[in-house]
Amino acid sequence: MRGSLLALAIATGLYIIDGVLTAAAGGYQGIIVRLLILFFLIQGLIALRELKRRQMSGASPGSAAPVATPVESSIPPQEPPTTS
Repeated sequence: MRGSLLALAIATGLYIIDGVLTAAAGGYQGIIVRLLILFFLIQGLIALRELKRRQMSGASPGSAAPVATPVESSIPPQEPPTTS
């Protein structure tokens, strides 16, 4: 996981540098697409860091079960309707 986080960080950095140099050279076509791609690259970095944090804490990614609030736990379970 460490290698993939580093690789994505390097790729994101290079993409930012490329975008800045392209904008400085006057190439503004496709800036919206570049920003959209950059958004998803950053989301990927955030997700990888969260996975790494969960792995270090010993929890598996799918083990975070939602905790029932007192209101939810006080509602009795309902039986499914029967058809006749």
